[in-house]
Amino acid sequence: MTALFWHTYGRAVCEFRSTPLFGMSSISPLGKNCLPQLVRGSLFHLLSEFGGNPVEVHTTISELVVEKSGIALVTDFDPESPGVFLEPTEWEQQPRLLVIDRGHHRLQVNDHRMAGVALLREGDQLRLENGKSLEAAFYHRPLIDSPTEEQVGMTCPVCLTKVTADTRVFCCPCGQQVMHHEIEGENPLECVDALTECVGCGKPITLTDGYLRQPAFLQ
Repeated sequence: MTALFWHTYGRAVCEFRSTPLFGMSSISPLGKNCLPQLVRGSLFHLLSEFGGNPVEVHTTISELVVEKSGIALVTDFDPESPGVFLEPTEWEQQPRLLVIDRGHHRLQVNDHRMAGVALLREGDQLRLENGKSLEAAFYHRPLIDSPTEEQVGMTCPVCLTKVTADTRVFCCPCGQQVMHHEIEGENPLECVDALTECVGCGKPITLTDGYLRQPAFLQ
């Protein structure tokens, strides 16, 4: 997160006390890394109850702007703006969408008044001051690619061989495990197909793009 964000909002976020609505324990003042960045490959979408294309949430801080045609998320915002700001993050290894209201816009989350700061879960609905609702949807993109420099030399938990730079791997979003996911060659290593969940974090392994849970506003 940027220095600007933490200078302006960091203390409020780290001292935020959740309600049963979000199902979290309180966030203690742990400094600027108390809310980590969302893992790469993951995306939040905002879906309108009135339809239309999903709005992709930037991986950096953005301001939510309401327009006649819908909503827009802008990253080139006025630092003094009394607006509504969004940033994808994580809490207890689960994706969350951080929402901060600097302008007392009478926002609601799941029909409850939002008290300045909130962490939205997948499926939560944010009702704007104009009465329109947005649903936070989590779009999964599996991390399948050549290994990074840090991943080369790691041990695949299935075949127990070292990962080399010339292979293709699946990386669990937790970052703890990489597994071979080759599709070419005479004897491709398809180790990831032998598992249904990560041996590091226990989360299900999903190899296709899509929403982890069907959004209500798409049904």
